[in-house]
Amino acid sequence: MEVRITRDSPEVLLTLDDSDLLKGIAACFVILSHAVYAAQARGLLQAEIFGLLTQLGGIGVLIFFFLSGYGIYKGYGGRSPGTGFLKKRIRNMVVPVICIKIFLYFIVAISGRKFNLQEILTSFQSEWFIAVIMIEYVLFYLSWTLIRTECIWKKVMCDIVLNIFLIAVFVCMHADPKWYNGVLLFPVGMLTARHERKLIDCFRQRWGISFGVCMILMALCSLCFMVYKGVWWSNILKTVAGASLGMLFCVAFTKIRCHFPVLAYIGRRSLYYYVIHVNLVAVWRMDFVTQILGILLYTIVLSEVFYRLTCIKRRGMV
Repeated sequence: MEVRITRDSPEVLLTLDDSDLLKGIAACFVILSHAVYAAQARGLLQAEIFGLLTQLGGIGVLIFFFLSGYGIYKGYGGRSPGTGFLKKRIRNMVVPVICIKIFLYFIVAISGRKFNLQEILTSFQSEWFIAVIMIEYVLFYLSWTLIRTECIWKKVMCDIVLNIFLIAVFVCMHADPKWYNGVLLFPVGMLTARHERKLIDCFRQRWGISFGVCMILMALCSLCFMVYKGVWWSNILKTVAGASLGMLFCVAFTKIRCHFPVLAYIGRRSLYYYVIHVNLVAVWRMDFVTQILGILLYTIVLSEVFYRLTCIKRRGMV
């Protein structure tokens, strides 16, 4: 574990190590919030402070959206995604989700638990985050394919328009706000990556002011969102809070270098940590302490197994 101040101006706002670290933090936030939800469902941890901990899951999701937009632009912003873009996303995200779900339900089934088809299909709602990320990849692909011009700005604007249309569709469907109140962070991440050189110079010259503004804006919007949660405009505040949080990390990393091997390790396996733990929470029925400890243990072990298998498969495709 290491935290140090650097005098050198970074080449990028977020390195791969930075992204892994933030993904690790986000994954831990989501798992912790789900653990608190599970406890509260059993009548435990009813104090107000534990209710605040449940908000960490939403913060973790916002971090993932921002990082996804930033990462996809860094990888494909300057070129056409190509026909293999969506195939790669399906292979790396959707296929592992289905395989993990089949594996877990098979293990639980042979232990004596019976499931009906409706329960299994309903369980896919727990992967709503994966579904939204996949939709964002499709919108990115459409934006970069439909806009033939080399003007990146027009492509990003197209992505923003498509996201606004997506939000409208979700609202008309009366979907849970979690499906749409963070999606605009994907294009925010893209815009951050597009203008990162200017942002780096700005943050380095006005580091204190930039850090303070992002911190205050994030805190105010987060507080207002929690107070007025349920009112339609509170979802706008959540988006602004998420954007401020993403920029806060970018400001911090222009001068501060962090090295947390454990969080980076989790971050590289964050997809598997997310999918495995939400499915275990859904199917594991026993006393709370045993359930939580068992879910943590199996999440760590199975995430490593699936991560290794995926790495082997990817190497075999090269």
